[in-house]
Amino acid sequence: MKIDKNSAKKMIILLGVACIVLSIILTASIINFAKALDNKDSQIASLQTATEQQQSDINALQQQLSKLQNSDIASLTKQIAEKDTQIANLTNQNALLASEINSLQAQIQNLTLELTFQEKVRNSVMDYIGFNHPETEQFMNELAWIGGRTTPAGSIGAETYVYTSNGWIFTINYPVVPNALYNVTADYSAPFTGIPYRIIWKGSWQNWCITEVSYVFAQ
Repeated sequence: MKIDKNSAKKMIILLGVACIVLSIILTASIINFAKALDNKDSQIASLQTATEQQQSDINALQQQLSKLQNSDIASLTKQIAEKDTQIANLTNQNALLASEINSLQAQIQNLTLELTFQEKVRNSVMDYIGFNHPETEQFMNELAWIGGRTTPAGSIGAETYVYTSNGWIFTINYPVVPNALYNVTADYSAPFTGIPYRIIWKGSWQNWCITEVSYVFAQ
């Protein structure tokens, strides 16, 4: 088979054009792949930057959390120490108060043992007046009695005791006999107060039984 020169030239031209087209196509493909790789690299770089930022944020948050936890622990420890100190102080105060109460109870017991019979009569009558006449209780606060036996010299067969305190005059008369009947007068007056009051109670005491004979409350 013989090929003329014109056909050969045409084939050569066609082959050259095909090579050029193929080269253009390959170049375009390579350029597109290169751009795609660049885009992937850019995405990877962005993701790495975002990851690093997130890791930095996580580290910062962990540090803040650690500080807060340490601060809370220190604060709670301080509060517990303060409460322990308060408890110790209150325990000491309670111990002191208990000791003081025991001392006062002992003093009261001693005073009760030291009361004379006439003083016991006086106290029981005053308790009776305060219980049965509540309006008198306001005048019975912090009574510190003074006085005692006032029987005149040379008297035989009878005794008189007088006690006073804060406006009260408490008088006891009784015969010197077994199981005596004690005649009692409790007289209160406060003429120098804003509203003058007067209380006069009369009655008797015998074997711890109290009998009221008369009672006056005036202002």
